[in-house]
Amino acid sequence: MKRSKLKDTEYQILKSFIEHFLPIRGNERKNSGNEIDYISSTLELVFKKYFDFNVNDVDVLEIFEDLNYKIFTKNGKWDSENKLIKPTSGQNLIKQSKKAYQNYDVAYIYIDIEPKTVRTLKLTVKELPENTSPSKANDVIEMTNKIDLFINNLKVKY
Repeated sequence: MKRSKLKDTEYQILKSFIEHFLPIRGNERKNSGNEIDYISSTLELVFKKYFDFNVNDVDVLEIFEDLNYKIFTKNGKWDSENKLIKPTSGQNLIKQSKKAYQNYDVAYIYIDIEPKTVRTLKLTVKELPENTSPSKANDVIEMTNKIDLFINNLKVKY
């Protein structure tokens, strides 16, 4: 059941963007850069700047689920039989008010993607400090160019 309130075209654009810019990493590491709050807040900024529509944590998580990305959590009990962390019942969780977390009952939801890519995406919407390293500045320029190319390809598609 679709929980997202995005229009179909917006949903498809976000889905294409995630597939293109945030491929599956394959190592299930927990990092602040691949936690759903950080990912969704980054995509909110990117989509507000480049695509002129808003996305939220529910939209983003739903698309990761639809695309069958590996989703793993923190704040629960380890189930050694099934090899996963399960939430404990009655837990007073840090992020229980966030809608994306309602189906998980955990404090953190991680997506198996590259955190560095998410951080670079976030830098494309912020002004870089003067002391930014040349390599990081080049990464941001390259990412901005990739976003522009993605947008130009969308204009042909939609």
